[in-house]
Amino acid sequence: MNILIVGDSHAKSRLPNGEDSDIIARGLEVPDVYRLARSGSTARQWLDPSNGWLAMAEALAAECDAVFLSIGGNDLFRDYADGHLSREEAERIMGEVKAVADRFGGKRLFLLVYGDPYNGRDNMTLAGVICITVAFRILAATLPNVTLVLEQKLLDATDWCGSDIHPNASGYVKIADFIRKEMTQ
Repeated sequence: MNILIVGDSHAKSRLPNGEDSDIIARGLEVPDVYRLARSGSTARQWLDPSNGWLAMAEALAAECDAVFLSIGGNDLFRDYADGHLSREEAERIMGEVKAVADRFGGKRLFLLVYGDPYNGRDNMTLAGVICITVAFRILAATLPNVTLVLEQKLLDATDWCGSDIHPNASGYVKIADFIRKEMTQ
C-alpha cells in the first residue's frame, strides 16, 4: 500500500522537541519519494504554483492508493496572530484547504483534524479545536472518499507533552495504526 503524505508538521510527525520524525511515514512504510510534508507549510503555500509542491503531489498521488493530508493549522496561526479570526479569514482558510484536497481527484483521502494538545487546560485552544473539527467535518462531507483522522478521538493525555501543539511519538504511532487499519478494511 502506497500512501502519499502531504501537508504540515503533523504530517511530518514533528515532535515537541522540534524534530521532524516521520513516524507516521515510517509506521506506514511510506517510501521517501512519497513523503512530501513540510513543517510550517500553509494551504496557501501548497496552492502556490511557483514552488511546484502541489503539482508534484498530484503526479505522485496517481501512483498511490491514498493521500494523508494535514493542512490548515499554520494558516489558522497566521490569521489568528492578531487574536481574532474573522469569518472571512476562516472561510478563506477552509476554501484553501478544500482546494488542496480537491487536487487529489477523489483519491482516498485521510484528512487530519488537529486535537487539543493542552487537554482542555486552555479554553481558547479547546474552542479552536472544536471549531476546526466542525469545519473539517463539513468540508469532508463535500469531498468524495474522505476519512477524518481525529486526533481528539485517537490520542489521549499521555500522547501530548502539554506544552507544545505537536503530539509525542506515541500519538503519531496511533495515527499510523489508525490509517493502516482503515486501509486494510
